[in-house]
Amino acid sequence: MKSAKDLYLIISIDVEEDMPNWKVEKTLTLRNIRGLPRLQETFDRYGVRPTYLLDYPYAVNAEAVEYFCGIMDKCEIGAHLHPWNTPPLTEDEAGVNEFPSNLTYERQSAKLKTVTDELTKSFGKAPTSYRAGRFGFNRDTNDILEKLGYLVDSSVTPMVSWKNINGPDFTGYPSAPFWLGSGESRLLEIPVTIGLNRKIPAVLEKAYQSIPKFTRLKGLMSRDYLNLLDIIWLYPVLFQENDMLFLVNAMLRRSENVFNVFFHSNEISVGESIYTKTEKDLEEFYRRLEFFLDHMVNEKNAKSVTLTEYRFLHKESTIHTV
Repeated sequence: MKSAKDLYLIISIDVEEDMPNWKVEKTLTLRNIRGLPRLQETFDRYGVRPTYLLDYPYAVNAEAVEYFCGIMDKCEIGAHLHPWNTPPLTEDEAGVNEFPSNLTYERQSAKLKTVTDELTKSFGKAPTSYRAGRFGFNRDTNDILEKLGYLVDSSVTPMVSWKNINGPDFTGYPSAPFWLGSGESRLLEIPVTIGLNRKIPAVLEKAYQSIPKFTRLKGLMSRDYLNLLDIIWLYPVLFQENDMLFLVNAMLRRSENVFNVFFHSNEISVGESIYTKTEKDLEEFYRRLEFFLDHMVNEKNAKSVTLTEYRFLHKESTIHTV
């Protein structure tokens, strides 16, 4: 399938502490750093420039800083915020407050300034791209990021609501990049690429997004049960290559040309997340990732760009408020 537009491939990775049980741990470790060289070597083979979004523990870790300083010409270093391990710390940063968007403006601002300052100190320049931990983005985040000089956010997960766990609701949000705010300093939102595994009319897609979770209808229609309709992410940890390619082609039919692949650093090391428990799981991830990169780079001729690099290529004027 050919496109009249240039196609852009973005790989944006949340670089964060180990979470073998997907819960906030009292003892913080960064063992997943050992998986980063193989990952970067994979990107190098395909000429891909990833964006690594580092949280505070990574920003202040000497081994991590040394590693990323050695590859800065091959990637972008952005920011990622986990409230529970980013100063200033209080005693109530678990549960609801794991979402940055549930913090007060002052607390969210202070923590974002901390991670921004540490990244600037470690790498000699301020980060300009960001993704909120737990995708916890709101209007306060937008305002704070602009004041701190950020240019790009990538916290929006279109079609997905996190309200059932006290997070934001992104149903109805565009899947293509759009502008946030106003004026010269406005942020570009580059959502994680998410869509449906079936082609349905727009009115039905809107109706699907509005189905309340308590009805369990989405679960019943999903691939786990009736396999009628389900959401696909460009997320090679969880989704098969055929699903991801279906989503790419569905987006091309809608004349969308930006593909933002997402995963976590703790998912590229065995035993550091709930998804990559064995060497077999890890090799399956790399098989899917390489298949997808080969398809996008060598068959679709997509151009690899970082989040901020794409910000300066974006020509559309669409604005969407948070």
